Amino acid sequence: MSGRAWTGLIMAGGQGERMARSGVVGRKPLVEVGGVSLLERNIWMMARGGCRRIFVALTRADAVREADRIADFAARAVGIGVAVAPLIEEVPLGNFGAATMLSGDAADVLVVYADNLTTLDLAALATAHRASGAAMTLAAHDEQFRMPYGALEVDADDPDLLIAYREKPVYPILVGSGLAVVTAAALRSLPQGTPLGLVDAANWLANDGEAVRLYRHQASWIDVNDAAKLAAAEALLRRDAAFEAWWPGEVVREIRVAGGNGSYVCDAMTEAGVLRVHVGPGTFSGDELPDAVRRRLVARRRDA
Repeated sequence: MSGRAWTGLIMAGGQGERMARSGVVGRKPLVEVGGVSLLERNIWMMARGGCRRIFVALTRADAVREADRIADFAARAVGIGVAVAPLIEEVPLGNFGAATMLSGDAADVLVVYADNLTTLDLAALATAHRASGAAMTLAAHDEQFRMPYGALEVDADDPDLLIAYREKPVYPILVGSGLAVVTAAALRSLPQGTPLGLVDAANWLANDGEAVRLYRHQASWIDVNDAAKLAAAEALLRRDAAFEAWWPGEVVREIRVAGGNGSYVCDAMTEAGVLRVHVGPGTFSGDELPDAVRRRLVARRRDA
C-alpha cells in the first residue's frame, strides 16, 4: 500500500446473544462462514488491503479464553509480514471506544467489525480518507429494504387522491457499512476511557465542526448476526469469488493432494507464508493436507 500506513482495528468483543437465540453456538467473531471464522476473514481482509499492524479488541476474559486462537492468527500473519495483537478492554468501551486507546499513534486507524464481511477495497478507502482531509470517513452503501406493507402513493396537492398502490415495494436506503477510518487527532478529541459507539463518535465529531465524510461503494457486504444471515453469508461467499481472493502475494510452497471428484486450488496461511494446495481426483504426488491446514483454507476453490 502506498502512502502513509494505517493501523487496523477489528472490534471482536461481541458475545453473540442474537446469534445464540437463533440457534448458532459460539461467540460471534469465532462463528465460521465457509469453514473460516468471521474474525479470521477480517484479519486477512485487512492484510489484503495493505495493513501491516492489526489489533483485535477483546475483553480481558475473552482474550484469556481465546489466547491460543489469537496466537495462532499472529504466528501465521507473521508469514506475510503482518503483526496481529490483542487490544484489551479492561472495562467495556462500547463498539468504538477501544479505538481511542490507539490515539497516541500517528497513523490513521481503520475500524471494522468482526461480524461484517465485505469485499470493499480497504486500501482505496484509506487512501480516499487521507486525500479528503476528513477527521473520519464512513464506508456507506445502498441497502435494499422491503416494505412489509402495501405502500400508497398519493398526489402532492391532494393527499387523499391515490396515484399508485404498490405491494411491498423495495426501497434503497443509504446505510453505514460498519467500516470507519479516523485520524489520530480525531481520536484524541473523543471521550477517553468511556463507552463509545461508532454512531456516538461520528456525531461527536460532526457536532464539533469536524469533517465526517462518506465513502460510497457497491462492494458485496453482509452483517452476520443470526442464523438466517449466516446462511445468507454462506451463499454470498459462493456467489462472489472476491471474498476468497484474500492474498495476492507470493506463494512459498505448493503441494498436490487427492480429494473429491473435482479439481480446485486453495490457498492456506501458514507461519512460513502462503501454501497453495492443488486438490483433484486420483492420487497426486506430494504431502497429505493436514487437518490443521485444511481448516485454514481461505482462498476460493477455482479450476486447477
